[in-house]
Amino acid sequence: MDLPTKTCCTSSDVLVERSQTGQHDCLIGNESSVFLPASCFPDHITFSLDIGGTLAKLAYPVQVDHQSSHVESVGTMKHIKLVAFDTDKVEEWLNYICETVLGRYAGNECHARATGTGCIKYYEKILTKLPFLNLEVDCKEMDHCLKGIDVLWRHLTAHQLLFDQSDFVGLEFKTTLVEAGLLPCIIANLGSALTIVQSYEHLLKLALCGDHLALDLLLNDTAGSEYNDTSSDVVVSSFGKIAKLKPHHPDMHFRQEDVASSLLYCITEELAKTIYLVAKAQKVNTAILCGSFLTNNPSAIKHIGAKKAICSTYLKHDLRMLFLKYEAYLGAIGALTKI
Repeated sequence: MDLPTKTCCTSSDVLVERSQTGQHDCLIGNESSVFLPASCFPDHITFSLDIGGTLAKLAYPVQVDHQSSHVESVGTMKHIKLVAFDTDKVEEWLNYICETVLGRYAGNECHARATGTGCIKYYEKILTKLPFLNLEVDCKEMDHCLKGIDVLWRHLTAHQLLFDQSDFVGLEFKTTLVEAGLLPCIIANLGSALTIVQSYEHLLKLALCGDHLALDLLLNDTAGSEYNDTSSDVVVSSFGKIAKLKPHHPDMHFRQEDVASSLLYCITEELAKTIYLVAKAQKVNTAILCGSFLTNNPSAIKHIGAKKAICSTYLKHDLRMLFLKYEAYLGAIGALTKI
């Protein structure tokens, strides 16, 4: 996708909000929202969907409270609401769209965009539920993800856009990706489907109460100390302790929480190594990481950063990693913006 070299929108401050809610059965722990320049969005698009394998992410503009004391120049801004649902609960998120997003249209024709792996699968169901909807479908979800990154980078500060573990020293913000010094880069969109389990949220809750060190084999278990300047607490084999203990203790049971923690750590390790090796092979020095796998999962961000540091020590390739907030919603935000 060709990105414009000049800012397409002009505004003053951009405001970010995240609020806990129990009103809707949404996932990812909270609903998010962001204030962005109205000129970034076409007037005719009512909402956008990024339908993934496990989560359906929704983005739509809501009315701005003109009496709000912290919103300036409301006429030039749009308040974009971001909500996620379990993809399989299609009636749930379609009812939400019908009642919450489209209620004011009262059956009049309106326009929307859908992307993601499920946009074709659920096309007929969407139109059956919302027959007055003019739905544009585009399977190029990474293009929309890049557009989402682009529009947020143009209008948010480092603190608003990036998790603290990001290495953003020397980068420019509120400008184009080119002028920011980001390109070329690798974009790793890590969806929650990576966990190959039915409920990612359930796995994450279990993992937060577990300890992968109870099951993983560490360098200290094999070498007894540090080895070749590598810390003794580095994992050398995920689930390695199970493999050693189970043959001698067949009736031994392991805590579900520890198994979940070890599984997430194993997946995270492989992600970090893959991203690093691809960057090295392509001679790229910046990687942007996003996707719902990172949502409410600070340990994954920590482990990816640590694994990158180890890889850098041995493979001698410098790689800057940026962990984006709005990580699950970039595709939906991009689909909502002007083409």
